[in-house]
Amino acid sequence: MIIQSCFRYLSAIIVSIIVSFSIFALPAQAYIQSDLDYLQETNKCNYCDLSEANLSHADLYGSSLIGTNLSGANLSNALLNEAELKAANLSGANLADAILMGATLTQAELTHADLSHAILYNVVMNDANLLGANLAQADLTSAILSNTNLTNVPAESAKLIKAILSHANLSGANFAQADIRNANLKDANLDHTNLAGADLSGATMPDGTIHRINSFDR
Repeated sequence: MIIQSCFRYLSAIIVSIIVSFSIFALPAQAYIQSDLDYLQETNKCNYCDLSEANLSHADLYGSSLIGTNLSGANLSNALLNEAELKAANLSGANLADAILMGATLTQAELTHADLSHAILYNVVMNDANLLGANLAQADLTSAILSNTNLTNVPAESAKLIKAILSHANLSGANFAQADIRNANLKDANLDHTNLAGADLSGATMPDGTIHRINSFDR
């Protein structure tokens, strides 16, 4: 009888351990489902939690996502033209090949986000943090990036024609072969910035002078 009771007790412990491991083994869902549902129904979800949500190829044209947590979200190939993303958290998000023409990303957090090949034409991104974000071959033509942190950004072959980068921090960034014609770099930090082969013709340099040579080499 004692042996049987001990066996039942040990069986209960083993079952509890197995259940616990099964729960922890389930994939974590960081976003709030009701927030995701609301976005899909209304095309807006300000100050919501959509972290790690799968929004790849989503049509979010003109959406309002002010202050929303989109950290780690998959927004690759998403349509975000004229989206309102002021102060949104997009750290670690995948925005590769996304289209964000005319979007507002003022004060947004984009550390280590993937924006490679993204179309950011005429985007407003002043005071944003793009530390370590990937901007390789992204199109930032006429983008506003004043006071933006672009430290250590890989931005090879990116387009920044007529972009406003005044007071931006580009230290340690890689803009090799980038097209930066007629951009405004007044008072920007170019410490250890790689501009090898970049086209800076007509660009306003940090000291206020106009760059007249077609390419920049170090």
